[in-house]
Amino acid sequence: MRLIASVLVALAGCIAEEPLDVEASTQNLRTGVSDEGEVLVGADVLVTDASGAAVPCGVGKLSVDLSVSFDDGASFEVVPSDSFHVACADKGTDLAVVLDNSASLDDDLPLLRTAAMEAVDHILDDGGRVSLVRVSTEASVLSPLTNDRAELQASVDGLRKTSGWTALYDGVRMANETLGGALVKANEADRYHSAASFCAASDKMGILLFTDGQENNSSHQMLWSDDHPGDGYDTQFDDLLNLRVRGVTTPVYAVTLSDKVRAADMTGLASETGGRHQRIKSLEQLSSVFGTISDYTGSTHQICGAIESSRCGPAILRVTHRWKHRGETIEGTREQIVNIPCGVREPSRVVTILLSMSNPGIPREVAGKLAAQALEWASPVDHPRVLVVRDDNHHDEFAEDPLYVRDVLAELGYDVDFVDEPASGLTAKMLKGYDAVWFSNPGYPMDSESSKLVLLDFSASGGGVVMQGDDMAQSWGLSFDVEPLTHLTYVDNGTSYCGGNIDNNRGQSYLVEIAGEGHPVVAGL
Repeated sequence: MRLIASVLVALAGCIAEEPLDVEASTQNLRTGVSDEGEVLVGADVLVTDASGAAVPCGVGKLSVDLSVSFDDGASFEVVPSDSFHVACADKGTDLAVVLDNSASLDDDLPLLRTAAMEAVDHILDDGGRVSLVRVSTEASVLSPLTNDRAELQASVDGLRKTSGWTALYDGVRMANETLGGALVKANEADRYHSAASFCAASDKMGILLFTDGQENNSSHQMLWSDDHPGDGYDTQFDDLLNLRVRGVTTPVYAVTLSDKVRAADMTGLASETGGRHQRIKSLEQLSSVFGTISDYTGSTHQICGAIESSRCGPAILRVTHRWKHRGETIEGTREQIVNIPCGVREPSRVVTILLSMSNPGIPREVAGKLAAQALEWASPVDHPRVLVVRDDNHHDEFAEDPLYVRDVLAELGYDVDFVDEPASGLTAKMLKGYDAVWFSNPGYPMDSESSKLVLLDFSASGGGVVMQGDDMAQSWGLSFDVEPLTHLTYVDNGTSYCGGNIDNNRGQSYLVEIAGEGHPVVAGL
């Protein structure tokens, strides 16, 4: 298999009178596959000066080394430099804008609206799209990703005075969901005619975040509030470091005002995602800074091409960049887990159970009957050997539920083992020797695309898979599509019913009735 990647890039341009104090970072590491089966790899490098402005592509000299590891970083294969494609990135990006509309900014709403709309106009004029997320006591999506200027103007005009707090982390996650909901596709590996078309089709994206305060009211602080239920997801800072769309880490461009903001957090978030953090002293600077950030995508170096490899699946892609100018060198390395496409394989039998099995409303014998029938239907053999996996994205919500499943299966006589999902995701080696895998996260979506692809391949090879948890129809942050595995289409149905918050059994009681009595999975339930 050929993987195409640019390894050595030299772009020379005008020389400034004084050496530039610059920052260079790699972002948007991504993979694809050509019509002929070549695996394509790409990345972008953004260079900015001391003021935060983008250094035009063509100034200075950039070189890039690329290597890939299939053994969790124990060894890396260096990508040969005999084939590459590099160009200055075209303008046009999809930008999710997160605006702090909490009480501290009530007197400055006109400035906030003006700056926001100028950023919207800038992105739309360059051929991109924008979504808007408002952050106050709870975060909410004002507009999905669109190029409809009138709709976005109406959303900006909808920013209003409020006595609210700051659900900042929820807002950033929801912003990523507006990107994921629009960009994630059902097919496992997008196909392109060539490396050049892969570069041209790159989904340039980012999150532009503005706040003047400190996170103090995201869902993890108000899970039990009927007045402000949020969307029920416990979003914490570490979650923001891993937001992705189609396997690509979403760059976060943070703009902060005042000393109340945790500057180190915002700087860390920007650094980890390949974005930037800019601090301003007054809201009058906001329009200028938004304009600067809007220029980034038209100034980046875009790298893509193909490399030789006979392997596929989850891998670590390492990109080392060196930017030289007037005798000075800026160097950096970025590693990211990517999925080298193996081709789309249809799963065998997959059962998805949108329930927590240990819910007190489900008798233990009923849970056992459902578990056994699900496994026997999905598995290629009778009475399979089972591995129960607890998703690491459980946030301690009903975290004992997978252990309950293990115990119930053991009581029924199954040969069953339990393992916590590694942070880097499942591997095929972990599943070797098992007839079926029970993947459980009772309260949150799965967050590892690597695990999804390993489970998909395990199923396609004849193994049985059970996906269990009330959010198994979606991925965390809508960062990748789980429908190829579950064959379920995700629809957001909220957390409230009849004016009450029903998430986590709060506020209301509800009855679940099992339909389709003739199917072996639910027979007799």
